[in-house]
Amino acid sequence: MRGGNTYQVIMSCKQTQACLVQRSNNGNDCKWENGIQTCRQCCNEYNCAADKYFNTLNTDSDSLMGNWWSEDFMIPK
Repeated sequence: MRGGNTYQVIMSCKQTQACLVQRSNNGNDCKWENGIQTCRQCCNEYNCAADKYFNTLNTDSDSLMGNWWSEDFMIPK
C-alpha cells in the first residue's frame, strides 16, 4: 500500500511453513516506511486471501491497516 491506497497485490503459492515465517515478520514489515507498506497473509484454501482481502477493502478498508494481517486464515488439516 502507498499513501493509504492499495497499489499492488501479489499472490502466489508457497509452502505453508514458509508463508507463516514471512507472515510472522509483519510486526517489522507491516508498517509504513518511506510511504510503502508490505504485509503478508497466508491461507490454505483456494483464493481465500483474495476473497477476504477484497471484501475487507470494499467494506472496511481501515481494518486493512491493522487487524486483518493478524487474522488466521489457515484451516487446520
